[in-house]
Amino acid sequence: RSLAWVNLFNLADVASYLLALALWAVHVRCGSMPASSWFSGALALQHVLLWSKLHYYARVLTPTRGGFNDTIRMVLAEIRSFLGFVGLVMMGFAFAFYCLFRQDREEFSDFSTLWHSFAAMFAYMLQMFDYSVLYNSTHPILAMVLFMSYELMVAVLLLNIMIALMTASFARVSADEGLRYLIYKAEVIDELESTLPRWLLRPAWYPHFVHVLKISPRSTYEINLNSVWSGIGSLQSSLMNAQQETRLRVEALEGKVDIIDQKLSAAVRLLASRLLTHSELAAALSMEDDVAEAASGSSGEQEHLLRDLELYGSGGEEGDPDPEAWRDAELDPRRDEQE
Repeated sequence: RSLAWVNLFNLADVASYLLALALWAVHVRCGSMPASSWFSGALALQHVLLWSKLHYYARVLTPTRGGFNDTIRMVLAEIRSFLGFVGLVMMGFAFAFYCLFRQDREEFSDFSTLWHSFAAMFAYMLQMFDYSVLYNSTHPILAMVLFMSYELMVAVLLLNIMIALMTASFARVSADEGLRYLIYKAEVIDELESTLPRWLLRPAWYPHFVHVLKISPRSTYEINLNSVWSGIGSLQSSLMNAQQETRLRVEALEGKVDIIDQKLSAAVRLLASRLLTHSELAAALSMEDDVAEAASGSSGEQEHLLRDLELYGSGGEEGDPDPEAWRDAELDPRRDEQE
């Protein structure tokens, strides 16, 4: 946690502060700006650091959210391995040209040193070359063959591959631009509040902690802030549809339960009627003096049972009982009068 503050912008701040103090001390001691090369280089570096610090605060104010400077930095970070490969290829051809022009170093300054050779390779990559240097050399044929090989390898192949990689990286980085914009705003607000004087600090203006969801650059997990709200809306619609479907299924189950309850009630009444009829018939048959009366009563009960069965078989589809018809038959007073 002690090294959590170590990042590119914080290191640039420390370097700019140290350079400002050193330049001020040298200027006060000498009375004027020294003419040494290191002092001029320190001034140039200080301007670059201050310009980068300006971009650090301006990236939350630009209309394009994160700003192009931060996007360029992230794109370069993604293709740094490919840039290293291009640098190795350029270094190899720089050594080759330096060795090929070892007899012409005094005449042509482009290959007088290794540094000049590498700078010439960079210029050749950008199509900035002079054919007279190749034609007037000691080995013009070898120089032209080496030059054509370098142009085919770097200017034709590697540059186009690098453009394709940068395009893909730019599209991938721009997809998370909204999330990075919120993160940068939180970082700038936290830094400004931590550097304000105490007489300007008021607890009601800001919270004690700033919580930021920051995805590691090395992680393969991607968040598209632009699709967060649309995803929440889709999830809400799915939940509402699932709730509606569940409600319809519950209503359908309740209807089926009611039908089953009615069928069971009708079956219980029918079974009770059958048991009552058989018991009365047995009691009547056990009496020898009332055989005829028992037989007539049994036939009447059997006719009553047949009518109940007809009512039971006439309701519903496929022989299902009709509870409404059964109830009406039980409560019909004309039936008792007929019996």
